[in-house]
Amino acid sequence: MVKKQIYLLVAVTAVMCVGGGIIFGMSITQRQDACKTDYTFIDPEPACEKSERTLTRISALENKITNSVNYLIADHKAINISVFFRDLTSKRWLGVNADENFSPGSLLKLPLLVTYYKLAEIEPTVLEEKITYKQTANGNDLNALENIKPAVTLKSAETYTVEELINYMVIYSDNNATSLLFDHINPQFLSKVFVDLGVYLPTSQGFDQDFVSVKTYSGILRSLYNASYLNRAMSEKALALLNKSDFKDGLVSGVPSDILIAHKFGERSVLDPQTNKVKYVSLHDCGIVYAKRGPYVLCIMTKGSDFNNLETVFKTISTAVYNDFYKQSSM
Repeated sequence: MVKKQIYLLVAVTAVMCVGGGIIFGMSITQRQDACKTDYTFIDPEPACEKSERTLTRISALENKITNSVNYLIADHKAINISVFFRDLTSKRWLGVNADENFSPGSLLKLPLLVTYYKLAEIEPTVLEEKITYKQTANGNDLNALENIKPAVTLKSAETYTVEELINYMVIYSDNNATSLLFDHINPQFLSKVFVDLGVYLPTSQGFDQDFVSVKTYSGILRSLYNASYLNRAMSEKALALLNKSDFKDGLVSGVPSDILIAHKFGERSVLDPQTNKVKYVSLHDCGIVYAKRGPYVLCIMTKGSDFNNLETVFKTISTAVYNDFYKQSSM
């Protein structure tokens, strides 16, 4: 069972946080072998020395994104916008309001995915464990809380493996699957992995609090690409699953249809405690875009009054970033 494996994993795992990245040691042989691997979603050369390319236009891109953010806010498309971008080849990055915290909503499903895959590294059968979903007569459908409803959901009284629940959680952003997975794992182990990833869950006032930034969340994606927290097989597995997300109104809307994107979105409506009316809505999408020039991380978090307007924000910024990369690849 899951809980019996927790302390073994904690005891054998050595985690070192350096500059926001989570790094595990590798032998020289492992480093040489890593340069020869063939993966789709993770860094094919994680331990090879590569000269840093000079992005002469990184400042121009930052100015372009900053101007876009200011214009979108002035045009009442959003109240707050944060953007983080990192070229995974050159390691250069830029941020606009990158340290501002937001309520993550369904973005938390990614660190939960990482938690299960971390445990599965030493106990693969955890993914085969079965859980039955039971919806009560008075209703406990957590998907009812979502503004963007999952296209496919769990069926009451059906039994699912942990791996199947993870698929529902990531591909369709199913809240009921997520709740079952949260309840099934040891909370101490869950907390440890979240802290390793830089996510500190609030101890009071619930998840309406703003406690995750685009910079922090981008670090999780970078750790998957570098296979520096999960092993290479599990990192590839996680990113391949994120690539199957069916949400198309965020980062995906700004790139050509043949470009792979491993991403997770989140949304939330925050109520005014005095009036119980919607105070603002949040929409976020963060992922790795596998552009022809090379992969990059793009994370956008927003607050506003209308989801349709926030979707416009994603299309505008995602398109601007991708086009900048496309032009560079043509030079």
